[in-house]
Amino acid sequence: LNTVAFPYWEVWTVPSVELRFFSEVDSVGGGVFVCYPGKAGREAERQNSLLKEFVPMERLKMRWRRARCRGSAFLVVGNGHQRIQNEYFPDTAPLTAEEGSSDPLRAARCLRGRLALGLSLARRRQQAW
Repeated sequence: LNTVAFPYWEVWTVPSVELRFFSEVDSVGGGVFVCYPGKAGREAERQNSLLKEFVPMERLKMRWRRARCRGSAFLVVGNGHQRIQNEYFPDTAPLTAEEGSSDPLRAARCLRGRLALGLSLARRRQQAW
């Protein structure tokens, strides 16, 4: 049986569910953290209520960094040309030239200055089996 299993959480209530996600998945080697960065001009989105002063791309980078530094993945870009905005995946935003060419390792740097490198969750799980 070639099955890969890992926790996948959509977080809508921050900070309580976000904190719960990290506390529960840390012990199992991580999971997929999903907290949509939203659309510009729509600051009333509940998952972004504490980060209203930031544009969606900045929210995305902060959450991606936090997930990577804790050993988890963050749902961001599916095809390399567009980034997710909300739970309706076809409603994506194109990456700007700057966003598309930025070094993903730079965006994933941990706060302590170490790179959160490693294999994807799926590859780590496969190797463990």
